[in-house]
Amino acid sequence: MESYKRERAERDRASLEFRGKETIIRRLEEQNRLELEREKEARNFELETQARQDMEEYLKKCKNRRRRSLAHRAKDRRRHAEWVRAEEERQIHEQTKTARLKTRDSRSMELARQRERTEQAMVALRHANCTFSSFPTSH
Repeated sequence: MESYKRERAERDRASLEFRGKETIIRRLEEQNRLELEREKEARNFELETQARQDMEEYLKKCKNRRRRSLAHRAKDRRRHAEWVRAEEERQIHEQTKTARLKTRDSRSMELARQRERTEQAMVALRHANCTFSSFPTSH
């Protein structure tokens, strides 16, 4: 019976040692698994952070490009408005000049007509008492 008790105690001890070793192995495996999981989470977090930063940088670039585009279009619009104003002023100046020249032309024509009428009147007055029928060769 003593040998049976010793065998049993030895078997129990061996079983406890085995279970203790198995527990240690499971704990170490669990720690390794948790450590690998943490590393994986850390890598994922780092990748997500980089992705977020890339996205924010891209959005900044898009906003900057849109702002520059708007600024360029506004500059073009201002330049076009200035050109339209200058063109309108040029047309008004041209119309004023044309009207002034037309007025001068009409005055000059009117003065020329008046001179011509004056000359005709002077000729008529000079020759008012003259008749060409009294000449001998008028027949």
